[in-house]
Formats: sequence, C-alpha cells, structure tokens
Amino acid sequence: MRTVDSSKYDRHYFEESIGTTLHKLKDGKNHILDKIVNLLPLKESDLVVDFGCGTGLLCFSLYEKYRCRVVGIDYSEDAIALCKEYNSVLKYDNVTFLRSDISSLPRFENVIGIYLADVIEHLYDEEIDALFEIIGHWQQNNEQNFHVVIHTDNLIYLKYVRWFVDLVSLICRKTSYSELSERNRFDKERHVNLMTLSSLSMRMKRYGYILERIEYPEITEERLKSQLGPLASIPLIPYLLRSSSYKLIKYLSPSFYY
Repeated sequence: MRTVDSSKYDRHYFEESIGTTLHKLKDGKNHILDKIVNLLPLKESDLVVDFGCGTGLLCFSLYEKYRCRVVGIDYSEDAIALCKEYNSVLKYDNVTFLRSDISSLPRFENVIGIYLADVIEHLYDEEIDALFEIIGHWQQNNEQNFHVVIHTDNLIYLKYVRWFVDLVSLICRKTSYSELSERNRFDKERHVNLMTLSSLSMRMKRYGYILERIEYPEITEERLKSQLGPLASIPLIPYLLRSSSYKLIKYLSPSFYY
C-alpha cells in the first residue's frame, strides 16, 4: 500500500515545525485545537482514538477536558517516542500510545469516535479506504453512535487564495522565491490528498457516514497573521481581511472541520 515515508515525520518535524506539546498545553492558546476538542462531548467512560496523533497534543487535551480514555496512534517512531516522553511528565494513566500503520491496526471494541486531525491530507486514497474499512469493524456491536471528527486543509483556499498571498509577498519583498519553493516542496512531499469540502463529503457518504456539522476555524488575529506570513507586517492587509466581508466567505478558510 502506497504511503508517505514515516521518516519525513521525525523529531525535527514535530519539534521545529509544530512546536513542543508541553508548551502548547501550558499556554492553552490554540483555537483550532480547542474547536476540535469541543466538537464531540465525551464522558469519562468513553474510549476514543486519535489516529495520526503526532506528539499527542490532542490526546492530552481530550483527557484534560473529559478524563476519557484516549488511544493515540501514529506510524512515526519519533512521534510515539515524544508522546511517551511527554506522558512520563504528565502521567495520564488513561492516555496510551501505539505505534502502528494502517495495515496492522488492532481491532478495538467500544470505541465511540475517531479523530483525524490534520491527518487525512497525508494519506493516499488506498490508505483512507483501508482505514475506514478497519474503522467499520470498530463500530460493530457498538450500542452508541460512532463519530468521525476531521480537521483538514481546504483545497479551495490553497488553489484560490494562498497563491495570491504568495504573489503579493514576493512583490512586497516579504519573502523569496527560494523560501516559497522550499515550503511548497515540503508540503508536496507530505500533503498527498488535499480535498475540498465537497470531495470529502462525497467520500464520507460513500463510507456510509451522515454529515452532522461543518465548521470553520475562528478568524483570530493570531491565525490571520499565521496565514499571511510576512504580509502580516503590512498593517492595511490584516485590517482589510478582518473586515466583516471576509468573515462572510468562510469557504475560503485555510481549513475546515467535518
């Protein structure tokens, strides 16, 4: 089965590109994470799986809010090593981590939900098909409703907005062609399955899921600056994009929750 080489998700990727998990937990200022955590109300007795858990930030956050049972799964050796390092500090007994790829996933029972947070864009079609076939077995004999929570990049934004931001950044000399090329190369190696809301909806319908809600990340000043990169230093641009007219075109948001 075709897959992105797990070595591309090494310790450097997680610590440098994403930031340290313990710091983010302590800081508590992550609007996207907070949104994901609050999408599915959980009880202490519930068991959920965070597939593609990275360094465990979502796993730890779910446990801190609900005290539920959480299993984090990733195929990156460095990711799971970092998860266990962090949990040796936090000592959350109900949070466990497992290194596994899709082909060797265990058969869980009584799982009430799975989180695919910033994961599905890293999986090829055949991987997604295989994953949801296994998830289907987790739902068997489950008397509770089963939920899938997805957060992923928005292909509409990447096709129609980011190129413009990049162009203006080049014109204003806020970035260089080599920097953009390196970023695009980095993303292309890892983001192998970018989707629009429509394409993801059709795929999930094919798997037999009913759409309950679609939401977009809140447009905060911090997130806007992150999207704009070097252009955020030009005061007029963030001001214009924070206007009410920008908030009305949420479908252009860089990502969405499903």
